[in-house]
Amino acid sequence: MALHVKIISQHANSIQEQLNLVLILQMENATSIIQSTCITILNVSTDCAKITGVSLTYEICQSYNLGCSVNRAKTACVQKAAQCSGYSTAMTGCYQAGEGLCIASTSNDSACVPASSSSTCETVFLGTGNYTHDNCSAIKAGCTVNGSTGCMARTCANATGFTFNHDNCYSWLKTCTVNQTNNGCTIMTAKCSDQSSTQCLNAIEGVCLSVQFYLYQKRM
Repeated sequence: MALHVKIISQHANSIQEQLNLVLILQMENATSIIQSTCITILNVSTDCAKITGVSLTYEICQSYNLGCSVNRAKTACVQKAAQCSGYSTAMTGCYQAGEGLCIASTSNDSACVPASSSSTCETVFLGTGNYTHDNCSAIKAGCTVNGSTGCMARTCANATGFTFNHDNCYSWLKTCTVNQTNNGCTIMTAKCSDQSSTQCLNAIEGVCLSVQFYLYQKRM
């Protein structure tokens, strides 16, 4: 309060004017306080949408009410539809229904369909602004993001987002190992003998080692 009086005294000539300004400041501060209200999520058709935030998940929305799901932008909860087709009139909610994960049927969001209907990563349609590695991977195993406009199948060549070593490359895709310069992943050969001594990497059969052989003349 002393700080308030010090500031306003520069603009008020009388003690009464100062007191009036202090009262005004106190009233303004009181009305600026954000009021928090505890609500119960009972009516899923209206209450699920009251749950908002950043990086929400289906599990978080479910923790409030089993009738809630998360929208595909992960910014709010929505009423969970029994089937993916129930989101076709509100595609922003096309993420997870009672029957499982959902995607758009085409790149132009024409309808919401089960994610299981997608046979390839390239046909996993999530809507503009929703393409990330995590989203593509969550919808279909073995997928990653293709720029910011779609999903694509993981390959050893497009591995990204981690320190390059054999374990991480193998976790990315079971046919990958780290390359010779440790700056990317490469396809594993079936056997160590399929590689040259200068390109001795892990193979499907196991860890490979480069061994130098020397020919010695036997003394009689």
